[in-house]
Order: sequence, then C-alpha cells, then structure tokens
Amino acid sequence: MGALPRRLPISVPPAPHEIVASYLARLATLNSHDGDQLWRRISTPGPTPARRIVNADRLAALTGRPASHLAGALPELRDPAPDWQMFRHAPQIGCPRCDAHHRGGAVLRILAHHRYVCIRHGYWIGPPDVNRPCPSLEYCPEVVAAQHRHLRLVQRYGWAAAYDAVLTALMICAHRWGHPDPTSGEELHQVLWTTRSFILIPKDSELHTFSASKLFACLYPEAVTLAPVIASPRVASPRRRGRPRTRSVRHRSSSAAKGFRIPATRRTRPHRPLDRKRLLALTRNAIDELRQGTGQSQAESAPDLQQQPQRRTALALSCLVLTQGPARLR
Repeated sequence: MGALPRRLPISVPPAPHEIVASYLARLATLNSHDGDQLWRRISTPGPTPARRIVNADRLAALTGRPASHLAGALPELRDPAPDWQMFRHAPQIGCPRCDAHHRGGAVLRILAHHRYVCIRHGYWIGPPDVNRPCPSLEYCPEVVAAQHRHLRLVQRYGWAAAYDAVLTALMICAHRWGHPDPTSGEELHQVLWTTRSFILIPKDSELHTFSASKLFACLYPEAVTLAPVIASPRVASPRRRGRPRTRSVRHRSSSAAKGFRIPATRRTRPHRPLDRKRLLALTRNAIDELRQGTGQSQAESAPDLQQQPQRRTALALSCLVLTQGPARLR
C-alpha cells in the first residue's frame, strides 16, 4: 500500500443497488489500498465526529466514472434521496450468478421489499438469512413466475399496500399449512407447500439447509395469488350491509385463491404507510403472545384489527416464524 492516487488504476462499475461500503471494499481489494483511506478521500465530515457523508463528485473523480452513473447504481448517492422505507432494513448478498460478474469480493446490496426472486437467473433473494447462500429455484418455476405477478401488484397498488398484502397472505398460508382443515378442499396447496419444502430443504439435512427465508419461498406463489384481494381497497361490496358473512375469495386475477375464505366485512380505506419502529415493536409483542399461547385469542377479539396494518403484518411475521419453523423441523 502506498499513497492514494488521484484516480484508481483499476476502476470497476458498481453493482445495481450496491451499498457504498461494499463498493469501496471491492475497489480497495482490487487496487491494494486501505479501505479507510478510500473512505476518507470520498467523504466529508458529518454533524458528528463518527459520521461522514459520501460526496458523489469525489467518488466520481476517484473512479473516473460520471456521478450520474454511480448514483444510478448506488442508492445512497441519489439526489433526491429515495424512499428508504421501501427498502429492507439490512444489506444482503444477492444472486450468485449476478455477483459473479463483479470482481473484488462480496457484493452487498440493499433491495426493495418486493424483490424476492432474481428473474434472470432463477435464484431466491427474499428476506435474507445471515450468512446463508441464495437457493436456486430450478425445480420451482412457479416461484419465479410469482415474482412477475408481485411486480404487477406493486405497479397497481403501490409498494406499501403490496408489502402489507403479501405479508398478510403469507400469514394466512402459514396458518393453513400448520393447521390444515380437511373440509376446506386445500389438499393441493398442502401437497405443493410440502413438496417445495423438501426440494429447498432436503430430508435429513435440516440442520444444514434449513432457513426461515426458504419457508417464504414455499408459500410465496400462493401468497402472491391471494395478495391482490387483500391489497384491493374494495374487497366486500358496500351495497349490502347488515349481518357480517363469510364468502369465498373471487378475483379475476386470482383463480387459484379458491378455497381461501375471508370475512366479507372490510370497508374501503386509503392505505397508510407502515411505521417501521412500531412494526418492529408489534412483531416482538406478537411473538411473545404466540409463545404464551394467547396471540390467537387476542387477535380474534381485537375489534380494530382491520384498521391496524402494522398489527396484522406483525402477526404475519410471528406466525410464519413460530408456527411454520418448528412444524417443518418435526
């Protein structure tokens, strides 16, 4: 390692949605320089001594690439800043075949909530597990096809409504999987979920291949099929009021949702953005309730559950982790 030049001799492009720290680490590895030295070169002091702000022009001068091109791949350099609530809370590794094109080490990306599958190469990149490689979906093409429908759902209702709807649908599917009803006519769904679980988590290898993210993949196609009904602002017809009733889900783009049943008492309401801090607290509370065996009774007795998207999403996460995880290992 020597003095840092004005422009690095080896300059590789950033990967889409890569974080700046990952990009600088790869540049430092390729050029045999100290990563902290690169970081000080391209950043300015922030409001606190421990914080520094990345300067896009300095990074462009160091790499020889236009600042606009760097901002297109690095979300942290965009001006105006993106809606950070649309992205996951932590960076993760992505598709291994996509990352193979980028030299210098591991590529850490920050992905949107609605990016569950690499459509180009067929790899699951859903909610990440720490230090877990992304599984291939070679034998689960229906999971890849569900990503296309998920993106259309985002275009129609927005990312926040789609995020809430998919997690709620995952909760419903997880409950149906963990507590099958012989009279519901859902034997096909049970067979599909079990088959996918043994494809992604082979038998007798659970200790090495099990991950919570793969349980999302098992339920993902049917959850995306059910999600448009939940995301729609009008599920029940407002013309008939009176005694609440239960009806079968019918949706022009959700023919496979037959057999699922939901209360037909939902009213039209605008979707409110999720409060991430409140969602985290509610998820922890829901997990504690389910562990104590009281979550189900409290959820059924809550009169305003339909008006609490954070509460419903918290129950989705807790049911998926606590109900499906132990059941799969048995």
